[in-house]
Amino acid sequence: MPLAFRILPAARLIHVRYWGVAGIDETARGLRICLGHPEFRPGLRHLVDLRAVTGYERNYAAFLRMQAELSGPLIEGAEETIMVMVAESPPARAMAGLVMRSWDGVLGAVIRLQDGIAGALEILGLPPDALESTTPWIEPQGAAG
Repeated sequence: MPLAFRILPAARLIHVRYWGVAGIDETARGLRICLGHPEFRPGLRHLVDLRAVTGYERNYAAFLRMQAELSGPLIEGAEETIMVMVAESPPARAMAGLVMRSWDGVLGAVIRLQDGIAGALEILGLPPDALESTTPWIEPQGAAG
């Protein structure tokens, strides 16, 4: 599966990275595991690294169903949730655009796109060394990479 995440409680951050071709089922499975993680809290900031994405599943109906099911718990009870996606390549930027459009009009959701990690950390109000953590990555079962 082309995704992994880690929760960095001291930074109030969920750090997600994708690689290869991102699939909807894998993303939904990863989100469910993240939501059930003992360190998860609604309102955590999100850094989503799409730099290694080479493509994504284009089943828009399934994507919207997943968003409808899982986006609520990510922000429920939070005054504001900030997500910054890092995307450089055309496929990664296209995937980021789809995600951004799916959050249009969601109160309290602030979604931004950056070309690099440094700019993303700045938007998130985090220092340059914020990702230097020994917190292990969680790759939902079946993950490889």
